[in-house]
Amino acid sequence: MTGVDVSVAQDGGILKAVLTEGLGTATPSFGSEVTVHYTGTLSDGSQFDSSRGRGVFKFTLGQGQVIKGWDEGVKTMKKGERSVFTLRPEYAYGDAGSPPKIPPNATLTFDIELITWKAEDISENTDGSILRTFVKKGKESWGNVVDTAEATVKCRILKSNLDEVVHDYGKINFRVGEAELANLPVGIDHAIKKMNRGDVARLTLSGQADLKPECKNALGLHDLGEYEYELELVQFEKVQEPWEMDDETKIDQAELAKSKGTERLKDQKFDLAIKHYNRVITLLDHQETKNNSEKFDEISGKFRALKLAAYLNLSLVYPKIQENYKAISAANDAIAIDPENEKAFFRRGTARMAGNDLELAISDFKKVVEINKENKTASKNIKICSDRRKKQKEDEKKKYAGKLFG
Repeated sequence: MTGVDVSVAQDGGILKAVLTEGLGTATPSFGSEVTVHYTGTLSDGSQFDSSRGRGVFKFTLGQGQVIKGWDEGVKTMKKGERSVFTLRPEYAYGDAGSPPKIPPNATLTFDIELITWKAEDISENTDGSILRTFVKKGKESWGNVVDTAEATVKCRILKSNLDEVVHDYGKINFRVGEAELANLPVGIDHAIKKMNRGDVARLTLSGQADLKPECKNALGLHDLGEYEYELELVQFEKVQEPWEMDDETKIDQAELAKSKGTERLKDQKFDLAIKHYNRVITLLDHQETKNNSEKFDEISGKFRALKLAAYLNLSLVYPKIQENYKAISAANDAIAIDPENEKAFFRRGTARMAGNDLELAISDFKKVVEINKENKTASKNIKICSDRRKKQKEDEKKKYAGKLFG
């Protein structure tokens, strides 16, 4: 049986002949768990293995759980497709074979049916919020998509498992990290960083990765049912990674990120402000200028000032999205840089107060007053926390009164 060469190397090692066409256009990608039925035969037509009659076979693509010909071949299949693959020895069991059933240097034929697959989980926390399958692979390109780069994409919202278009964005430009400003789902900011130019992928997004309610309203989308996104990366701006920059460039980029964060804070786009302030910290993670350089003190001072500003701004913004623990952590980092920073202690105290950690909040506000006796808000908060703590103790006393002996 003749077939089309689907090997990545295009060396004729994997010939594919489709028996039954699959559904749609999506195919699984490396990292997807696939479920198949198969029958394997030798070149003389004798069968050496089959899943039919004993149950489906599952494996994860690209993990080396199966022979190379399967990893590359099954990745080209659509849901419901049945195809015959002819594999040269180097794509099967090679010189050694797999005794006693498969002799050395054997060309093998597999009749494979792709029943279904679970999409690859590419979410940052592996929580299933961003699932991906590829429709089309583009070409490997120099560099990766990074935050703040300008990207051009084509995006459509489709009914799940169908090609029915719910909404077509057309071709759209946006800054990576700010997808929501273009009414795109937040998860695209992360997904696009794992794509090459020309890639077309299907994305299933959920939770914080999906479209924000205000974006749905802006697009007039309601009662969508089950849906997914088809995303094509058309082009992207090549932006240096921090490790490619000298210290002066890092400082310039950090100042720009800080400025953008402040803009988004004023616009009350708190999630975006946090992204920009965190980028400041990422950019300044490592200083190239050595201690014996004339510029060391100057560069170190700028790094320190920008990082301190970023941590202080994060300690201000996190409580606005009810992330008080992260605000405390950011304030801790600011205090590590400047142990007498009034804003850092005040914001940490405010976050602790919101989390009802009153004793520590009082300690922070007392430190603020120690630094600046004119800070009347801190003095007022000490009294508020003390009164609340006193009431807590009274309530606890009443609650447990008379219960000592059951």
